Amino acid sequence: MLRILHNSHKNKFPERKAAVLLHRRWRKPTDSAQTRLESRTRDPRLDRLAARARTLKKVLKLQELMSKARRGFTSVQIMSRWRNIVGINTPIGDFLRKYPRVFETYAHPSRRNPVCRVSKKFSDLVLEEAAAVEESGPETVRRLAKLLMMSADGTLHAHALWLVRRELGLPDGFRDSVLSRHPDMFRMVYPDTVVLVERDEGLAGAEVEKWREKEYREKWPERVRDEVRVPDPFPDGFQDRERV
Repeated sequence: MLRILHNSHKNKFPERKAAVLLHRRWRKPTDSAQTRLESRTRDPRLDRLAARARTLKKVLKLQELMSKARRGFTSVQIMSRWRNIVGINTPIGDFLRKYPRVFETYAHPSRRNPVCRVSKKFSDLVLEEAAAVEESGPETVRRLAKLLMMSADGTLHAHALWLVRRELGLPDGFRDSVLSRHPDMFRMVYPDTVVLVERDEGLAGAEVEKWREKEYREKWPERVRDEVRVPDPFPDGFQDRERV
């Protein structure tokens, strides 16, 4: 008797259950940041490149802090305090031993405490990069002007440029080496903002678009000839029949 009552209560509103199932079946899929992240197709090569770029950024930050040492070496105990500044999640000793071509660890001759210094080969690479950045002055000015043209009002904060100076190829002292040398293009205003003096429409086109156009013209010249013709408003064969 109880089983019959339970079954009758369970099937009391079968149409409501069918409506709920139909709603779930035809419900619009959720479009959110989480769903887009889950459905994203990852590129393993890009992930490896991004991981190497993050590691290189940490190494360069650590080298920049070590370059301020007067004696040419830094105590490992002092370097352990820089973990939060650099963004290292592992013990500093493990990080230094992981890159022996960059960091050389040894015991101090008199104090016998572990110290670290940057290898000569890596120091030469840093100097070579700085020389390359200094030589690419015109290209750096052009790149900075294009970046300012991409902003809404042609302005960017100087601190924001300083944070991405390595990605843009800007020297560390770009205020004196780039901005002050080109007053006809850039101007500093309060509070510490870089302003583009005049827009250059010649820089509006992207290099990748120019490369694609050049490649298109070289590979398919017949398509280019067809595209530059005057549009014909008549259907196919109409003019031929009129001439006949």
